[in-house]
Amino acid sequence: MSVYPYSKISLVPNYGILKSRQDAKTMVAFNRKFYRLPVCVSNMSSVMSNQLAKWMSENEYFYLMHRFNGIKNKKDLKWFIEKANNENWCDINISLGVKLEDSALIDWIIANEYRVDAICLDIAHGWSVNMKGMLSYINSVWKKNKPFIIAGNVATKQAIIDLNSWGADCCKVFIGPGYACETYKQTGFATLGTFSTALACCDEPPCSIILDGGIRDNGDFTKSLVAGMQNNNHSVLTMAGSLFAACVDSPAETWSETGDVAYKIYYGSASRKNGNRKNIEGREIMLECNSMTYEQKLKEIEESLQSAISYAGGSNLEAFKNVKWVINES
Repeated sequence: MSVYPYSKISLVPNYGILKSRQDAKTMVAFNRKFYRLPVCVSNMSSVMSNQLAKWMSENEYFYLMHRFNGIKNKKDLKWFIEKANNENWCDINISLGVKLEDSALIDWIIANEYRVDAICLDIAHGWSVNMKGMLSYINSVWKKNKPFIIAGNVATKQAIIDLNSWGADCCKVFIGPGYACETYKQTGFATLGTFSTALACCDEPPCSIILDGGIRDNGDFTKSLVAGMQNNNHSVLTMAGSLFAACVDSPAETWSETGDVAYKIYYGSASRKNGNRKNIEGREIMLECNSMTYEQKLKEIEESLQSAISYAGGSNLEAFKNVKWVINES
């Protein structure tokens, strides 16, 4: 099987129908709502914070609150859910694992009748007995107003089919392509061919898809969507971490040795799980700060996608379904 990352792909322009790229629409339908971009900021503690989650909820960006807060995780998450409900956020989206403590938090949400719009069951190897058990549990106890369930991560079409049959409304795809991820080096397992894997996994899938990782620049968002939308009647979002961790207002720790150049300390979730720096499948890296806020970076991505839509020959994201590509073998 041929393996092609985004960096090996060039997209072929179509005849443009827009008089101005600003006329291109980048909105996407996802979980019965419309969002400004088909983009999701990674649900990692060095990328997402309570403050950013609230801002995204208020400004029509889809987000997922992370689940890695050290030993205080469940206490912090309860506080987040209570605060978002009391303030009646537009979106209340969280991430959980598949352990007994996560089941207990689900029971707490149901007992208190809190609104949660989306839950991401976020584990490294989603095609597993533990994921099957958690999805079964959610479906058995959540009798009304059940959240939109995202499950992952997975790397094959069969895994998506199985997770959907177990109760997932959306699957998070890719293992190992993240900038701070070392799953491939540590285990030998990974989906390094982001473009080719997206093509295979998103070929008439049974549910929505989030393509998670491998984004190095704005053009990769377009390549991701082109691969994910070819034979797909469901929604596709692209998730990115390092591009946002480099922003000035990211929760990643800021470091500067001379005061002239600022860096952000970005790390994979698996390297600091439960507050420990085990570095089993993740590493810490220094990202040069891009001097942009999340708002500015998201606006830049929007403008990049608008230009991409004009090159694709359409007026909205659907244009990406008709884009051809060439492979750079060098």
